[in-house]
Amino acid sequence: MEVFKRIDKKLLFWFLTLAIIPLSVMGIISYRTGIKTVKQQTFENLALVSNSIRGHIDTFINSQKNIARDFASDWKIIKSLKDYAETNGAAFTSINEIENHILFNKMQLYSPMLLDVSILNHTGKVLFSTQDERIGTDESYKDYFIKVKTDGYFSDVYYSRFFEEPIIAVSAPVIDSETSALLGVIVNKISGSALNDITRGSWLEEYRNLSEISVIGNYFYGKQQVAPKKETRFAKFASKGDVYIVNSDKRIITMPKWLNNSSLLEYVVDTEAVTKAVDNGEEMIGMYEDYRGIPIIGASIYIDELKWVVLIEKEISNTFAALFKLKAQMIVFGIAILGLIIYVSSVVAQKLTGPIKRLLVATKMQSAGDQNFKVEKTSKDELGALVDSFNKMCEDIRKITISRNFFERILRGMSDSVIITDLNYKIKLVNPTTLNMLGFSNEELVGNSFLSIIFEGSVLVNLRKLITKGSIYIAKNQNATYKTRDGRGISVNFSSFFTKDCKHKMHIDDCALLVNSNTCANCEEISIVNIAHDITQHKKAEAELYKAKEAAEYSAKVRSEFLANMSHEIRTPLNAILGMSEVLQEQIYGPLNEKQNKALSSIDAGGKHLLSLINDILDVSKVEAGKLQLEVGQVSVKAVCEASLLFIKQMANKRRIKIKTKYDSCVTAITADERRLKQILVNLLSNAVKFTPDGKSIGIDVVGCREKGKVSFIVWDEGIGIAEASQRDLFKPFIQLDNGKSKKQMGTGLGLALVKQMTELHEGTVFVQSEIDKGSSFTIELPWDDPNKYAEVDEPENNALSSAVVISEPDRDLKGDSPLILIADDNNDNINVFSSYLEAKGFRISIANNGMEAVKLASDKKPDAILMDMQMPVMDGLEATRRIKANKELEDIAIITVTASVLPGDQQMCLDAGADGYMKKPVSLKELVKTIKTLLKKD
Repeated sequence: MEVFKRIDKKLLFWFLTLAIIPLSVMGIISYRTGIKTVKQQTFENLALVSNSIRGHIDTFINSQKNIARDFASDWKIIKSLKDYAETNGAAFTSINEIENHILFNKMQLYSPMLLDVSILNHTGKVLFSTQDERIGTDESYKDYFIKVKTDGYFSDVYYSRFFEEPIIAVSAPVIDSETSALLGVIVNKISGSALNDITRGSWLEEYRNLSEISVIGNYFYGKQQVAPKKETRFAKFASKGDVYIVNSDKRIITMPKWLNNSSLLEYVVDTEAVTKAVDNGEEMIGMYEDYRGIPIIGASIYIDELKWVVLIEKEISNTFAALFKLKAQMIVFGIAILGLIIYVSSVVAQKLTGPIKRLLVATKMQSAGDQNFKVEKTSKDELGALVDSFNKMCEDIRKITISRNFFERILRGMSDSVIITDLNYKIKLVNPTTLNMLGFSNEELVGNSFLSIIFEGSVLVNLRKLITKGSIYIAKNQNATYKTRDGRGISVNFSSFFTKDCKHKMHIDDCALLVNSNTCANCEEISIVNIAHDITQHKKAEAELYKAKEAAEYSAKVRSEFLANMSHEIRTPLNAILGMSEVLQEQIYGPLNEKQNKALSSIDAGGKHLLSLINDILDVSKVEAGKLQLEVGQVSVKAVCEASLLFIKQMANKRRIKIKTKYDSCVTAITADERRLKQILVNLLSNAVKFTPDGKSIGIDVVGCREKGKVSFIVWDEGIGIAEASQRDLFKPFIQLDNGKSKKQMGTGLGLALVKQMTELHEGTVFVQSEIDKGSSFTIELPWDDPNKYAEVDEPENNALSSAVVISEPDRDLKGDSPLILIADDNNDNINVFSSYLEAKGFRISIANNGMEAVKLASDKKPDAILMDMQMPVMDGLEATRRIKANKELEDIAIITVTASVLPGDQQMCLDAGADGYMKKPVSLKELVKTIKTLLKKD
């Protein structure tokens, strides 16, 4: 167009264009940012409301369970049911007395929530109910009787024809504290309307005087807790949005805003949020359509205990109403700004036109070859600076021409090969190093293609493909093979670059860049410099290093397999040694004198020490081979420390060593492998006791750091200390330090090596501080992912078995005939140990020497339990276990696998085959008897 031939009009056009584009972009970005911000704020509110309502529901469920447990622990109710049970129904506290006690002493405390309270005996018969019609009925088929457990039962919402409204049943068992027998069941029925109060945000206000039940021992007491009257964030949201609950059948159990009461337990909600929660237990926060088909922004909460889905929703039109109004205001503002920009651009274009034209004339003269021409400077503004830059550029071009010859002289003195080509990779210049390396003369290379001296390979393939497409491949630190005159190959590492900067280059990755040669063909005197370094010897060394690496890996594999096999072979005779020692110590074969007892104690201690050494060596082997897997979970910090201290308390007490502990109150739990963490602490504590003089102190401190997200376990002692020069070897395997002040200690020197390796497996660090004669301090620093994540962590139960069986009650004498135990093992020593001990404990014994015999004897004799060795001739223990469990007549026989193999996955493999328990050799005979008795009682 004719109007755009004038520079002032072009400037006006571009000013206007450059103003409109950012203005439009800013408007769009601002609007989208507003949408994103509002959405984010809504999501955050939904998350906070979700946490609030989840807490309300959990509080509601727990409070109702606590109320039921409060009834169940009432001494009058317990005494009445106990009298009823002991007299077979002949004695029962009068109905009037129970009724008055429940109505005036108990229900008054928990009104208005309770609709009915019932007492059922241990058979499910209703002995008492605030609704007289139910007294004497059999409710043993009801879920609240069948499914009641120690923690109580909380039912789903269902419609009651008697009360003519949705209700919830909550039950708790009444237990005889002396015999632990079930005396009966307390059943409370509460109105389902309480859930509506929760979803409307008024639950805490309406029921703020509801007692919170606390437990001390076996007694309950009420403690008043008044909720704040101030409106919560949840209450505010509930007043504007819609909050309701659906059950696992996708039916509404609380009242949404847009449905009437007749819809409860009838209306099915099949939205995306409900489907994800019911099918997969998946919670979500996002935008979707609600049960009316209206777009909303909402969140879902999945209550796993009851399979409920809580939906918190707000219509999108209400959420973004203010933002839509802002959009209209931004359009009006943008139009006003655009008018101002047009005016300012016109003025600036007029002022710039004159000086730019004069500079354009001077540029054309310089391009014609007049390098001595200079433009006269007429101003000190940006145009004056542009004139200075133009004049300096002319001077630089002159200097470059002078220095070109100097550059070529430098190339001749370089020790690396330098080959300069044009954009078509035609060689223009080579340095003497290249000629000496390849054996060519200068005339043989200059003028030929650079590709002709590179052997076929990935680099050459890339070059040929890209040159065919009109592109240039510029390499950085690429490996290739140069071809010599006599056909040999020389390994090189080369890089390429331009002799002049090229504005058309595009970065591909860290190794190369790509240039369009058609675009660069018009650039003045651009060349490609290829610099190569001979790496032939480096390649040979690299190949030898790779072979050495493979040999080392093979050696490590052979060592790991050897240690695993040796562990298995040593554990089998150890089982006989320790087992027979335990049999003799319990005087199964007759009484022992004091000297014999001391000898057996020495044998037992030596065997257990040998077992600990085998375990340490095997653990080190597993870590180094990368086969030791952590079983990570929640770990109570205090519990794991106290459990670790139990291992060394007896040894410390004998030497009058004081044990001190200090726990950070903020640190309750961490994510770790409890067994391995305990192993770390026991190793450090054992060393602390070992190297601390009698009468001194040792201790363990736990310190958390929220800023770093770390928790530190500090094991300290007042022992002999470690010399600074020796500290660097502390954590190396098979090394024991001798500082000249202590005698040589027993052990393999693997304890601290295992501490370091297992700490690093937890992504932690270990370091030591020590001073001679003043003591040492070992610090284990582990990740602490979320200091507030675990408010309370259940203390772990002490479990002596490393099997699938958990002993949950004290040993009792087995009733009936003496149980028959089948021992399947091919080792006579093990058979003698097991049979002698078990016969002495009152069991009958049958022997099988292989898996085939075990299957046959199991079918013929129907034993009560089987001790199954895993490695036997003819048929191994795994196959024998599968065949026995596959037989319908034999599937109830308890099978305990006994094996000397301790490889990862062995226990799960045995349990998958059908075993009921798993024990590693050497086996504690006392624990074996406990396990057998527990399994037989379960049957």
